[in-house]
Amino acid sequence: MLEARLPFVRRACYHAFKMDETIHPKQLEGFRRMTPAQKLRMVADLYEAGIQLRVAGLRIAHPDWPPERLDRHARESLRHAGT
Repeated sequence: MLEARLPFVRRACYHAFKMDETIHPKQLEGFRRMTPAQKLRMVADLYEAGIQLRVAGLRIAHPDWPPERLDRHARESLRHAGT
């Protein structure tokens, strides 16, 4: 499942480096101590949290939609968010 998300992760990492915000030295230190697998897990967890937030918003707008449709539309909308 995680392998299927790798194109998104690569795009997310690319966009993260384009941000103008500076990273606090303590955060940077923590990121440097993390293994690549830990970093990938963190990005995947953030992505899933974004999906759940989008599902919650869609559920309010479309209370009659079944959970499968909410999840599908949430993932589609976030997949195209950066384009």
